Amino acid sequence: MAFNRRERMLVILVVVCVVLLGGDRLVLSPSLQVWKARTLRIAELESSLEKGKMLTGREKDLEKRWQGMRDRGLPATPPEAEPLVFRSVDTWSRESGLSVTSLKPRWTQDEKSCRKVEFRLSATGSLRSAARFVYELEGASLPLKVESVEIASRDDQGRMLTLEMVFTGLVLGKGEK
Repeated sequence: MAFNRRERMLVILVVVCVVLLGGDRLVLSPSLQVWKARTLRIAELESSLEKGKMLTGREKDLEKRWQGMRDRGLPATPPEAEPLVFRSVDTWSRESGLSVTSLKPRWTQDEKSCRKVEFRLSATGSLRSAARFVYELEGASLPLKVESVEIASRDDQGRMLTLEMVFTGLVLGKGEK
């Protein structure tokens, strides 16, 4: 069967279109997808590298800050740590006008071998004095964290309040990480 010139051109055109379509589906599209995925991965790695460079540049500053926190931490023994917190609570209660009725420490060992001391405080006073006390505790240089606060009214007008608070202190020795 002999094709004339026009039929040959159409057959060649069809074969070229099929080859181009197959090349697109089998080579070009998968290659572009791999290229895009690699470009995204390279961007992620470059971002991670920049963060790493930033952290290594700040390493000395972060180490200095961590050492400062460790030095300002509570002493490792109860006879040293508890009076420090008791004196601070006494100062804050006098400044705020809050009357502390009970302050009890309890030492615990965390699962990560981190020692904490938990203080349970009961006090009475006005809303202003309770708020001032909590503000002083939160702003202290001691490593203390308020865990829970309960405020209840002792009279009908709500002028006398009872403050029940639990706060913890972190104990880091000088050599601990």
